[in-house]
Amino acid sequence: METEILLDFTPKAIQHIESGIKNSGEGRYFRLSVKKTGCTGWMYKPEIVAEPQVGDVEVPLNTSFKVLLDPNCVDIVRGTIVDIEEKGLGFTQMVFKNPNVESLCGCGESFNVKSKE
Repeated sequence: METEILLDFTPKAIQHIESGIKNSGEGRYFRLSVKKTGCTGWMYKPEIVAEPQVGDVEVPLNTSFKVLLDPNCVDIVRGTIVDIEEKGLGFTQMVFKNPNVESLCGCGESFNVKSKE
């Protein structure tokens, strides 16, 4: 039986987050949540935090940092792969390859998820 992946990270994303944690000075966790916003519905909110919030779900991964999910976004991000894409001129952007996304807004800032039937 195959284990379902809740959230995964590419090597580039791991390196990027490790660097962010090191530069933060006091952050120890990568926390992902979503918020209602934008023209499509949801927006990812990644952050480096010092402590988990009440109810956070710890994602078991083999990384040098701990990964936390806001419990309200678990079903929305289930199966997502976090990556880093080169955008040119030395600019990089964290991207979320989420199998639950049905549509993106034109600028790519917000998304809508597939409805459960």
